[in-house]
Amino acid sequence: MPCRNDYDPSMNSNIFKDCNHSAFNAELEVVAPALCAVFRKLEAEHGLLMEGFLNQIDWRGAGVTKKEVLSWWNTHKEQDERRREREAQEAAAKKLKKAALAKLTPEERKLLGVR
Repeated sequence: MPCRNDYDPSMNSNIFKDCNHSAFNAELEVVAPALCAVFRKLEAEHGLLMEGFLNQIDWRGAGVTKKEVLSWWNTHKEQDERRREREAQEAAAKKLKKAALAKLTPEERKLLGVR
């Protein structure tokens, strides 16, 4: 029997089967970051050898195809990259705002309603 037996109808994927929504989300909150960490380590240390590693997995036993996993991984990496870029922009904006506010006198801060 495949490991995969959960399904969230709101997901845009057909790789899951019937489950209760909260259990699915709880498991996903653990599994996705863990798989991301493992895949990042594999890619960083073994590069193209990851493909060979994935070829050794019993995908039928896992209940998911290699193609589905690689599709998830590529999408996940793109989402991570966009998140990192957004976080870097937010951090830069916060730093710039802090520097600008540091130039204000206490009276100017009070007039602007800034602490």
